[in-house]
Amino acid sequence: MRAARLREQVATTRTLSSIEPSLDAINRLPAFALAAVLAQLDERAIRLVASVCTHWHAVSHSDVLWRALSLRRFSAEVRFELDEVAEEFLEEYGWRRLHRELCELKQLKLRLVEQRATVSAVVGGARRTRELKLHRVAEARAALAALSAADVGEVTRLQRTDGAEAVLCAVMVLIRAESVWDEALRRAGALGFCAKLVAADHSSCNPGVVHRAARFTERPEFSKAMAQSGRCPALRALGNWALASLDYGRTTHELEPEMRSISSIDEALPAATKEYEARKSEIEEVIGEGCFLEAPAAGEDAKEERAAAPAAREVEI
Repeated sequence: MRAARLREQVATTRTLSSIEPSLDAINRLPAFALAAVLAQLDERAIRLVASVCTHWHAVSHSDVLWRALSLRRFSAEVRFELDEVAEEFLEEYGWRRLHRELCELKQLKLRLVEQRATVSAVVGGARRTRELKLHRVAEARAALAALSAADVGEVTRLQRTDGAEAVLCAVMVLIRAESVWDEALRRAGALGFCAKLVAADHSSCNPGVVHRAARFTERPEFSKAMAQSGRCPALRALGNWALASLDYGRTTHELEPEMRSISSIDEALPAATKEYEARKSEIEEVIGEGCFLEAPAAGEDAKEERAAAPAAREVEI
């Protein structure tokens, strides 16, 4: 056992002795040369190598290193055409500080792009969904408007069946009328009733009304009456109007929570944009006015920016 442990110690000593000359050779490099080597690393790796030794720690904080990192990381976004005065000013300001602020600015930009994309996607999706439901309502209104006086008159001669009662009561609930057969039959057969439905405001369809109307439209008798309403076009038109109005009202209320949450993001966008522009102006005062190049098309560099997002935290080494 002791012999095996001794052999292991000897092997370890030989391994270390083979590494030490290479480490010693690296440490004998001038600071600018070591900085050039470390500049090929990212911020996270530099944070780690800063703890190797005092020499590496000093180099990892040097302006030579952070200048090289800044030029490599941001050369596609920032024009570093610095004259002698600007170079001297940046030496006093600190390249490491500038690099951190450029990283933070990039994070702000990424958040703005993502928030704007989220708002645009949600609002656009809600608009398309609402337009689709409104198109169905418009078709139902057009069918009602096309009914003749004879078609409407047939409603008053309907026999009381579970299906016909479900259709007429659903319509009555949606217009806030009494959902009783006799009253529904009288109203539906009245002159000008269909015109009132065509002009009805669907935005006032609250969740309570939607729930009460759905109790009628979800009955099997409702679907059966719609399928057998070929001899009474008015009943079919009334049923389609009820279904379209109910669908629109339900969709509107389902979208409300999502629209409320997105409105808070939308309201915060001006303040976030103002902060971004202020930080950008501060950096322009350091590097020079107009130093920021034109941004690429939206989404092209999103992956790169997302990967670089932690960089500002890693600068704090």
